[in-house]
Amino acid sequence: RWGARAARGQAIVEFALVLPIFLLIVFGIFDLGRIVFLQAALENGVRDGVRIAGREVWVRDDEGNGLNSEQYASWQSAIEALVQSERAISEATVTATCVEPPATPAPPPHCTYAARVTVTASMTTSFVASGLLPGIPAPTLEASASGELR
Repeated sequence: RWGARAARGQAIVEFALVLPIFLLIVFGIFDLGRIVFLQAALENGVRDGVRIAGREVWVRDDEGNGLNSEQYASWQSAIEALVQSERAISEATVTATCVEPPATPAPPPHCTYAARVTVTASMTTSFVASGLLPGIPAPTLEASASGELR
C-alpha cells in the first residue's frame, strides 16, 4: 500500500520537473513559427511596396518630370500605408525612398525615369515564451526591397 502512494508522489514530482521544459519547447516552437511568418509578411510587404511605388509615381506625376516635394511626401505616405495595411505588420516602421541615377538622394524633382525605389520596414516583436524565461531580448525583424522605375 505504501508503494502505490510513493509511486504516485514520484510521478507528480517528475511531472513538475518536466512540465516547464516541455512548455518552453512548445512555446519556443510557436514563437519560431510566428517570427518566420512575420519575417515573410515584412518581406512580402516591402516587395509589394516597391512594385506599387512605380505606379504611384506615374499617378502623381502629370507631366513626366518627376515629383515635387509635396507629391513626393504624398507618394511616401501612400507606400508606407500600403505596407502597413497587412494586419500582421501594421506596427512596422516603413520608409520609402527614391534615389536618382547618380545614386544620391536628389532635391526635387524626385523619382524621375530610372530612379531606384527602396522600401524598408522593421518591427520589434516579443516572445510568448518570455513569460517562462524572463530576460529574453525582443527580436527586431527587418526587410528591404528595391527596384528601378521604368
